[in-house]
Amino acid sequence: MRSLHYRVFWLVLGIGLLGLVLYFTLAAPGFERRFPGGDKMAHGAGFFALMLWYAALVERRHYLALGLTLLALGGAIELAQGWMALGRRAEWADFFANGGGIVLATGLSLLTRQSWLQWVERYVFRKSSIPAA
Repeated sequence: MRSLHYRVFWLVLGIGLLGLVLYFTLAAPGFERRFPGGDKMAHGAGFFALMLWYAALVERRHYLALGLTLLALGGAIELAQGWMALGRRAEWADFFANGGGIVLATGLSLLTRQSWLQWVERYVFRKSSIPAA
């Protein structure tokens, strides 16, 4: 894990984000079905957010394992969608959208040496004098 003063806080928020992605990918279809390709965009955006968040928590050397873990989660979600009777279907296109989100977030995370969470802690939290946990 990266050196972060508010590590527990960031982990709890990350677990919440994971819960939201799981809820929205496993719940009955909603707004995303109203737009052409909306379901695929929602899958890609959800996994983009997960990868961007967790890549900010871990060292770069763990990005491949993190990406593969998230991709496996995406595959498990697709299997679950196929088994559940909530109006969702298992689709390869959703799985590839998940992968696309992961790849984009990984590329963005590789642009800087410092994670965006380290930047937030250094420049936002320090200036506002919020005590470390």
